[in-house]
Amino acid sequence: MFATQLAATAQVGGLEQRDFHVTERHDFARVPLGVQPAVVTAIPLVAADLLAVIVSFAIAWPLTTLPWSAAPIDWLALATGLTSALLVANLAVGLYPGIGLSAVAELRQASLACACIALIFLAVAFMRATSPAATQLTIATTCCLLFPSMSLFRRVTRAVFGRCAWWGQGALIVGEGAAAITVYSFLRHNPSIGLRPLGIVGERPAADHRAAPHCFLGPLSRAGAIARQFGRPWLIVATAADTHEGVKTVLDSLGRLGTHRTLVARLDGSPSLWNRAADCLDWPGDDGTSGITPPLRVVKRTIDVTFTIVAGPLLLPLMIVIATLIKLSSPGPALYQHERIGRNNRRFKAWKFRTMVCDADHVLSACLAACPQRREEWNRDHKLRDDPRVTAIGRWLRKTSLDELPQLLNVLWGEMSLVGPRPIVDAEVEKYGDRFGLYCNVSPGVTGLWQISGRNDTTYAERVELDSHYARHWSVWLDLYILVLTLKVVLFRQGAY
Repeated sequence: MFATQLAATAQVGGLEQRDFHVTERHDFARVPLGVQPAVVTAIPLVAADLLAVIVSFAIAWPLTTLPWSAAPIDWLALATGLTSALLVANLAVGLYPGIGLSAVAELRQASLACACIALIFLAVAFMRATSPAATQLTIATTCCLLFPSMSLFRRVTRAVFGRCAWWGQGALIVGEGAAAITVYSFLRHNPSIGLRPLGIVGERPAADHRAAPHCFLGPLSRAGAIARQFGRPWLIVATAADTHEGVKTVLDSLGRLGTHRTLVARLDGSPSLWNRAADCLDWPGDDGTSGITPPLRVVKRTIDVTFTIVAGPLLLPLMIVIATLIKLSSPGPALYQHERIGRNNRRFKAWKFRTMVCDADHVLSACLAACPQRREEWNRDHKLRDDPRVTAIGRWLRKTSLDELPQLLNVLWGEMSLVGPRPIVDAEVEKYGDRFGLYCNVSPGVTGLWQISGRNDTTYAERVELDSHYARHWSVWLDLYILVLTLKVVLFRQGAY
């Protein structure tokens, strides 16, 4: 498959709408005659992968051959073999042409391709008694470096070529209502996915002004004729049907139109997933996902412990400096514990660097009693944008998220995970409603979807949707993607206060 299915649709009503507004129409240039969009889209990604394997091998080869300088290896043959194997493996796992792949899906497929290459080449090297140890070490090191380098080069390539009108494939959104408008506007503002929205086939809702009339190309009854005008477009069925029978009716009406068909079905019912965490959508729209199974919990726990043991000593000097600054700037302890709700509704004490004055509860009570606007903000979000309890050093720690470093202790003790929902207190349980069970099914995290999707700039309802989505659809690659984006959020201080 050249693309994984998109996963969610927005439901109008109930939550604040943050969908993109479509005010103009772009007529994307057609590729030259006789050249398929898939081939044109794949060429830059192939070049990125070739660059990744060259860079990885150029770093791995001198590092791994130095201890065995007396036993030279045929580096040209090995590099050529690794390059050829990578292209074949990427094609086999669906990385070419790469149209419609989310960032998480691309990470998963890239790791699968690198693992396959490493296993095959190492198996051949071990079976050949004459293969020097340097060869085996070079293969293993190259594949380890290839995964992050290929992921990085692909993201840069998508960002650059996504701006070119000839890159990607035209897509028709087939459906009616807010779902079709949301998908259309999302694709318009995320060209790196490689799906260029040509328009919407369906009736425009009279009360919805998020898309201009010229974005609607005609009613569903003319879907076949409209699709044929664009050749063989990618068809995205954005249906609001709640039953499988309703979805089937829409699909049957399309017949054999289009080369690929993607079904965008109802997921969590919130626009926040489309508008804030769309790169993390990589599953069919099915509310019945089981989440983290017992074997996967072992995998997740192993990653948590390994990362904490490796990163802890490296971060210890920074933590000592922060603790010293806190002690010098205000009276009170450097560390602070607060009771939070963990997995299976168990209470635990979460560690943080102290960012508030010692009599924070008294200061908060006085502030809320004196200011009705702040009391309303606290009741709505359980946070204050201009919190009088926060110290000067504490405000800097919050903006950089360094105040949460001590939670690595909670991760090591198994009370938290590196990635998961933000830990909540008892007063926040009612805000989760029937989603509280999903929250309790996973361990709260030091970072998570909420932290990379706007943090304090989101509404509480959006935060609940993001946490629920993570609990349903956890994967190793989703955690990896969130960890990488967390570095970006911390560096640019996005949504932190």
